Amino acid sequence: MSKDENVKHWYNSLIKKYGSKMNKQQVCTAMGISPQTFQRRINQNQLDELPKFKATEKMRKNGIILRKYQFSTLWVAEFLAEE
Repeated sequence: MSKDENVKHWYNSLIKKYGSKMNKQQVCTAMGISPQTFQRRINQNQLDELPKFKATEKMRKNGIILRKYQFSTLWVAEFLAEE
């Protein structure tokens, strides 16, 4: 299977299941890792082991930082096709 066909396969299966945008939990499920492993990879700066994403930070009233991650289904499909 060529890379383009593999990306198309992953993209179609992810679109059917999750739609055009995915959150952290959905990406972890698709990748077969836990959310804790995902967070550990971010904290250890192992971003090459994760698909491309957008992150927003918001400071809560109690001083804790809330991070929100957004993924495009295409970005995740391209990442999964490379594995």
